[in-house]
Amino acid sequence: MTVFAVTVAKVFLYDLSGLDGLLRILAFLVLSLVLAAAAWGYQKFQAYLHVGPNGEVAK
Repeated sequence: MTVFAVTVAKVFLYDLSGLDGLLRILAFLVLSLVLAAAAWGYQKFQAYLHVGPNGEVAK
């Protein structure tokens, strides 16, 4: 999870700084879709990851 957060922060702070106008908007839209898909996937497959909703390990 930490690696994912660092990657997203890098994209926001470094990679998008080099884009202009329409490309930056498109990149933000794509990034938002990727983040939404990751959140959905985490919720959907949480039982398979053996992590409960409060962070406890499922038995």
